[in-house]
Amino acid sequence: MLLRSLFLLALAALPLSSAGPSCAHHALHTRRHRTLGRLNVTAHEQHLEARGLKVVKSCAVPGSAAITMDDGPLYGGPAATLIQQLGGHASFFVNGNLNGSCIYDQADLLRQYYDAGHLIAAHTWSHTDITTMTPAQLNAELDLLETALQKILGIKPKYFRPPYGAFDEASLGILEARGYTVVLWDFDSGDWNPTVEPEQSFALSTTLNYPQPALMIFHENREETATEVLPHVAPMLVSEGYKLKTVAECLRASPYQSVGKPSARDATWTCEGTPGTVWSPYPPIPPATPTYPFGRTRLRSFVLTRSHDPLEAPSRPPSAPPPHHSPHLHSPSTPHTPLSMVLGRLMHYTFDIALVTTVLAGVKRHTGFQVNTSTIPEGPFRQTADVVLGTGERLFDFASAMSYTSSLFERETPKPK
Repeated sequence: MLLRSLFLLALAALPLSSAGPSCAHHALHTRRHRTLGRLNVTAHEQHLEARGLKVVKSCAVPGSAAITMDDGPLYGGPAATLIQQLGGHASFFVNGNLNGSCIYDQADLLRQYYDAGHLIAAHTWSHTDITTMTPAQLNAELDLLETALQKILGIKPKYFRPPYGAFDEASLGILEARGYTVVLWDFDSGDWNPTVEPEQSFALSTTLNYPQPALMIFHENREETATEVLPHVAPMLVSEGYKLKTVAECLRASPYQSVGKPSARDATWTCEGTPGTVWSPYPPIPPATPTYPFGRTRLRSFVLTRSHDPLEAPSRPPSAPPPHHSPHLHSPSTPHTPLSMVLGRLMHYTFDIALVTTVLAGVKRHTGFQVNTSTIPEGPFRQTADVVLGTGERLFDFASAMSYTSSLFERETPKPK
């Protein structure tokens, strides 16, 4: 069954990629590409797998959705409770000393996660790029976090996510020798972007088809993710038939390397004297350079519902004429949800071509309307379409869609003088 509710995950942001910092003693490494929706396997990941160094990028159980949250424990309590109430579990990749939050000071919250059946996994002590560490530094960070988790919960974690998705052969070798399974993701919520406001995390993603599994990344240091975004996303996943599973459950694997008894709090439960980081996950993204005459405007939250539910008509200034009907952008099978209405609503909020690409792909899945992307010019937006739609898949007539939406945008938004 297709995922017909276009649920709210990916950002209205242009695709970003970073090769990560160079490392003199490890020429080959990768920094996970951060882009909306589904992610592709990089050539370097394929190279590492060929050498027997594997990383997990997807779930193995059909119909499973693994919601993972990085950079805690901090604000994830409401999301953890909600997911438990929905009959599922999440995975928390935690740090020890990040942004002034010490894991020992969050021991009660960590126990709440663990006692509810959520998975606790490792994300380094200080959220430092492991490709910049010496072997001794990486081992020291792992020791600090393992010690804290043993004291608080009595566990030794089995799953590790490298900060920024950055890793190299040397770091993977160390992690493998210590019994870790390295976990990335195949679906990026985009909430890592520090410039994105909560409603922007409600933008549309249309790249999931039930029962195709999904391994999703969110960030617990964004309070809005736990209190606003996931309360929308998690119930939608369940309503579509997905089972909310931990990474271990969705891989059909054990959750921890070992489980024992926690210890009593004492004077050693402190982060003083340990590495710590205060950071924004990525530097602020400058305003987009217009790649279409109107550039980008601020995105507000909007939702496309199931195909049998009529869409709310877009609001317009009183003086604006109603959007005209565009026959080539209309699905006759669902006359109450014409694409003109969808595009009219979209153009009130953004003129980000990448987001338009995503939404039009979703409209195709939402209404069954068949269109064609062969007219997208080569360049970053063609690459975006390939990521969103699947390389080589042609779903909509980009030129016609942009011509129509630009005329609508011109009519409803006065041009600057």
